[in-house]
Amino acid sequence: MRTDLHDQPASSAPAGRGHPLAAPCAILLLASLLAPGCDMGVRPDSGGDRIPPTDVEPPLPVIASIIPDTALPGDTVALGGEHFGASADTGAVLFGDLDGAILSWTDTFVTAVVPSIDRSVPVAVRSGARTGKASPFSLTGDRTPLIVAVSPAAARAGDTITVAGLRFSDAPGRLLFHDGVEEMPPVDRWSDSVITAVVPVEALTGPLVVAAGSLSSEGFPFTVKPLIPLPRLTLLVPGRTIPGDTLTLEGDSLGEGADGRIVRFTSADRSAAAGAVVSWTRESVKVIVPAGAASGPVGIVDGSRRSNTLLFERAARKVRWADMDALFSRTCRFSGCHGPPPAANGLSTLTAADLLDDSSVNGPVIARRRSDESFLLAVLRASRSVPGPLTVVRPMPLDVPRLTAGQILLVSDWIDQGSRR
Repeated sequence: MRTDLHDQPASSAPAGRGHPLAAPCAILLLASLLAPGCDMGVRPDSGGDRIPPTDVEPPLPVIASIIPDTALPGDTVALGGEHFGASADTGAVLFGDLDGAILSWTDTFVTAVVPSIDRSVPVAVRSGARTGKASPFSLTGDRTPLIVAVSPAAARAGDTITVAGLRFSDAPGRLLFHDGVEEMPPVDRWSDSVITAVVPVEALTGPLVVAAGSLSSEGFPFTVKPLIPLPRLTLLVPGRTIPGDTLTLEGDSLGEGADGRIVRFTSADRSAAAGAVVSWTRESVKVIVPAGAASGPVGIVDGSRRSNTLLFERAARKVRWADMDALFSRTCRFSGCHGPPPAANGLSTLTAADLLDDSSVNGPVIARRRSDESFLLAVLRASRSVPGPLTVVRPMPLDVPRLTAGQILLVSDWIDQGSRR
């Protein structure tokens, strides 16, 4: 049986003392939980319909619990037990000689409104012509708020909780968390029997108290869960590539595994597509760039939680080694510097393997899928910040015109797409 208060139907009638619909269904549900030994009154093979035996006399109704067992006229109480009967049409809840207005009725629990009694009386359930054994019930003149249930019983700061009970007053009061931290009005909802409010950041695990005027309820156990940090992205590798290629998102608090999480690519027209997940850890996520992806922000969606976004650029096309070979043959190899051995500084551009090995005096000149960290791109761009042991280099190539921005972008795309051979 579910006990989530948010799933219970809300009354459209005004809440307040004396109104039969003022109390929440949570009281009924909590009563059923406190009577775990009760027969739920449904045969497994009956499709939910009770099939009473026809050859024996029906058993008397039995009350196992009353919540609360001390209340005022107009308050709602929940009775848990068994053999109440399938319908209120032939049943009643008797407070002494007076009937309580029935709010709900099943074979195992009933909710009813305390009638206008003027003293403590026994309570009994009548089913048809048979009345069960009465249970004690106390009338009180105390208007102290009473918390019956909190849902969820454990939540994080920023989550919404529902507090159900009695005598909260229709005028908003205060909801006090552990150490006196309070959620001041306006809250989402405040009635005589239901409060919904947001858990404040300062809240700690401990008793929850409802204060109405000068009266305060007893503390009700409530647990504050630790906050889960939002996913944070720091780097896309590569930052520019084509659909079908692998994109790595680096960061922290990205989550353990892809269950319930996606990487969303958003285009300028606000259309979105998710990348197929290759692997997922807390620090790194690898996805396949979807076919419909265009240049735009990329981020992680984890249910209602969102990471920051980083800019993804869609490359114009797939770049192969043939494109690089044609470019290097008329630039870097043209003067004989980086062609056949002996190549200048040990760097040959004859094959992709030559660029990927560490024969150059500067070590590997390409960091696959990381063009911005590649020595080759730094010298082609005449960057002041050059990866590797050298702090100052001459812009390349020498003795021929410098590469155009479009040609440099082609080299960058080749590196970012995995330096295909």
